[in-house]
Amino acid sequence: SIVQVGMEIPTYTEFKSGTPEHPGDGEILLNNIFGLFESNWDFTRHLRRLQRDPRIKTFALTVDNVMKMTALYIRITSGVPVVLMGESGCGKSAVVSFLATFLGIRVFTLDVHGGLEEEDVVEFVSGAVANAYGHPDEDVWTFLDEVNTASCVGLFRELVCDRSMRGTKLPENLRI
Repeated sequence: SIVQVGMEIPTYTEFKSGTPEHPGDGEILLNNIFGLFESNWDFTRHLRRLQRDPRIKTFALTVDNVMKMTALYIRITSGVPVVLMGESGCGKSAVVSFLATFLGIRVFTLDVHGGLEEEDVVEFVSGAVANAYGHPDEDVWTFLDEVNTASCVGLFRELVCDRSMRGTKLPENLRI
């Protein structure tokens, strides 16, 4: 660990795993970063619920993944457009899914492919927009997976950069 000005900052190279009764180093660090739970009891109960979730049950919480999730969360909450790059199957979708589930945020994921047309994207995003308007006090995320494989790049640019769809502004609580 590093000690500066009387404060100890742990240096992590790997996490100790948790158990159903006790959170591991990664879960504790995420909770400390995002400030979700003050009570250990509430936090442990939340983790038990997550451990039963089939979408994230097999996710490996590593130091690298925690760093990626922290950077992702800061950019999303700051309103900065986020583009995750990496080979197919490297874990981009898994990181987004785990983080959203850990934070209790609804995430809509569109598996983009070469046969996808602009109308398909509009229909998909319209569902996320309706959810965001229906839950104005909650954050809603939309993840466009493998966005580089479709021909509707102009629409993707409008969604991400202009925060609109065909000229209509997106809800404030919707993050693309």
